[in-house]
Amino acid sequence: PFEFAAGFRQNFLLVGAAYFLAFMAVGVGNFNLGAFSQLLVGFVCMSFYAKPENEYYVWAFRATPRQFLYRKLKTCGLHFTAISVPILIPLLAGFPEQTTVLLGIYLLTLLYLAAALLAKYSAYPSAQSLPQGVLLGLAFFFPPALLGIIPFLYAKSIEKLNPFLNGTH
Repeated sequence: PFEFAAGFRQNFLLVGAAYFLAFMAVGVGNFNLGAFSQLLVGFVCMSFYAKPENEYYVWAFRATPRQFLYRKLKTCGLHFTAISVPILIPLLAGFPEQTTVLLGIYLLTLLYLAAALLAKYSAYPSAQSLPQGVLLGLAFFFPPALLGIIPFLYAKSIEKLNPFLNGTH
């Protein structure tokens, strides 16, 4: 799970700024500022998956591509939850009438994170390129497209990871 450790070290000021914005949002009663802080943490976490890791780290995982992706997705979700809880708790306490919106933003951000992670491995071992960027851009402008984009990126990721995880590379 190096993505979150390395990404957090590089972006801890942005995460701290998002925490500050969330507390300020509650203090001044501005829900939109709080929602922005939650989205900011999501976008920062998405940036953690922009760069592919060394092939050795994937090869050494010793799992099937499905197991590898499941573990990566689970780790991503857990780490994002740990980073976003300090924002969600004050926002839920300060704006209880917006619980559905806040949880919707949280769940949608989890889907975007899954798409970013799968986009990373759908181009592996290369860095993400135009096709992955177009798909992620489409998902930002039309979130229901995630329902088709995530399975597509998952299939491509399995295909790209198979040689590395099955020892045929």
